[in-house]
Amino acid sequence: MGVKFFEFILILSLSMSVAGCEIFWECGNNTIWKSPSPDGKLIAHVFERNCGVGSNHNFQVSILESNAEETETGNILIIGNGFHAKPIWESGNRLVVYIPKEAKIFRQVVKVNGVEILYKTM
Repeated sequence: MGVKFFEFILILSLSMSVAGCEIFWECGNNTIWKSPSPDGKLIAHVFERNCGVGSNHNFQVSILESNAEETETGNILIIGNGFHAKPIWESGNRLVVYIPKEAKIFRQVVKVNGVEILYKTM
């Protein structure tokens, strides 16, 4: 067994571990609910994002056009600590999002797709 064989085994092992990381760390979304805007043009999509063992679950909210594909990550809100938000449409361009006061906020956007977003704690 020469140096070439050792290098081959090392490269093979590293390649498998990198490929394995991608397999085990793949993230998935679980829809909690979808709330259409009063005019039906947009949807507030609330979902849980889970990236597997060892990662913290978080809850996210996206505002999407009603015919758009779901996003991988929330475009307006990402919160942790096991709490999810509740979006309520006031009009076609104004959304109020209720967040538990104990939630840890990672992303909080105040305007997207022409929609003004207000946040209130509950």
